[in-house]
Amino acid sequence: SGDHAIVGARGNDDDGESSGSAYVYTAQRSIEVKVSLVAKFSFLTLKIPIDPFTLELDTDHTLGSDVSGVDFGSAPGLEELVNAFSSTQLRLPSEAIDDDNLTLNIEIQNLRLDSSGNLSIDKTNINGVSTPIFFFLRMFVEKDGPDGKIIRNRFVFNTGSPMVIKIPKSAITNLFENTEGFSGVRPQDVALTYLTDKGDLDREGIQSFIDGPGDNLVIRLSHLSDVVGLKTSDIPLPRLATITRGPQVVRDTTFADIRWKTNKQTDSVVKYGTTKTALNDPVRTDADSLGTFLHSVRITGLTKSTRYYYQIYSQDQFGRTVSSAVDSFKTKGKGDFNPPVFDTRPLITRVDPTEAKAFFVTDRQATIEIKYGSTKPLLERFNENTPKREHNITLGNLTASTKYYVVVFATAGGQTLQSDTLMFTSPANVDPSPPAFTRQPTVDSFDVSDTTATVSGQADRDVNVAIKYWAKGTTDTVVVYKADESRDLTIELSNLSAETAYNYFMYIT
Repeated sequence: SGDHAIVGARGNDDDGESSGSAYVYTAQRSIEVKVSLVAKFSFLTLKIPIDPFTLELDTDHTLGSDVSGVDFGSAPGLEELVNAFSSTQLRLPSEAIDDDNLTLNIEIQNLRLDSSGNLSIDKTNINGVSTPIFFFLRMFVEKDGPDGKIIRNRFVFNTGSPMVIKIPKSAITNLFENTEGFSGVRPQDVALTYLTDKGDLDREGIQSFIDGPGDNLVIRLSHLSDVVGLKTSDIPLPRLATITRGPQVVRDTTFADIRWKTNKQTDSVVKYGTTKTALNDPVRTDADSLGTFLHSVRITGLTKSTRYYYQIYSQDQFGRTVSSAVDSFKTKGKGDFNPPVFDTRPLITRVDPTEAKAFFVTDRQATIEIKYGSTKPLLERFNENTPKREHNITLGNLTASTKYYVVVFATAGGQTLQSDTLMFTSPANVDPSPPAFTRQPTVDSFDVSDTTATVSGQADRDVNVAIKYWAKGTTDTVVVYKADESRDLTIELSNLSAETAYNYFMYIT
């Protein structure tokens, strides 16, 4: 909800009787922010904290240049860097986070000091290659947990509510001057991107551009993680795909299915022929523009009892290809009249109040019939009349909070395979909308004493409630939880100081 402040006072009136008063007004939500520099000097790693500050949500915050309390030692390059970033602005919308019990940590890393205290920026490993960068920003959050601090190295903001950082172009120029290979590079020729724990670049959810009027490098972030800056021309291609399973061949008299799996999305091509050195016949399976992880190519028009040689090829969106060694198979002399088998047994993969999803794989293309219901005999039917190997099934018209039974029948070559009976229970209907206040939290003047105050409100359903409060003008916060799942939102705050103004906000889940 919106923030409020409590002003509590108690004293004696002219008649000697005690009296009290309280005032409630809107205040700004905020989180704490810690900024530090991480630099290497010889074999030592130095972490230099800058004074923490409170970031008010929905407000532009300028870092400022007051470093009077920071000991830079004999490293003038670090103080110069801090001054260059002094006009940097941060903005975090209140809609981006639901939990204010957070501390945002921002670390400028990969800094290196020489014996004279001059600054440079170390390279970093990207896709297995040591790559020049001019910027390494590590951002993570910490919060109070029941057993101490909880660190979240990746923190995702609510959808559509990104954090915005505006860095003066002069600060970027300062970094260029301290980074080998960036002399003469223009800010518009660089890009910022996420760096994953595996050393891969991830450009999804991050935007960076130069805004003309403010002359800033603007970064819009959908989540907090490690961010690196590098020349656009130095952004490497993703790692080349590898074949992680297969190839496997399922053969018949006049056709064969060749299957394999890759760890990245690629297309599916098989080249084959009757001699090992002349694989002249390519077969391709259509896929979307990004390709697929699971590959299956059917070769048709083959001759019975004949040996064929083949090689698989998987090409990524950048035109790079990974291939297998040449292998062979021999077609069958007689047709396969055995029933199909499950390469992957039927599984219920998701259950909602009104539908359930199932997945399984057969060893050859098969038609499917599914019988299901809440009582036996099973009266509901699902039919998949187009032969397939991979089967993604949706069972509809379910009733919430009901136990169901499912049996799968797979048919190929006139033979039918029956699965074991699967069971699942559909969940109860749940209101997906967030909870809401039907009566906003308030503090009544009669509920304030020298050391206590009672906050009360009402929710539209049973919820858990928490209040975070702190004395106005301080950053020491206290969080009080009430996890009894009630619509009544009454919490007593204790151990308050007399004649002291307190800020607070309430949130419900």
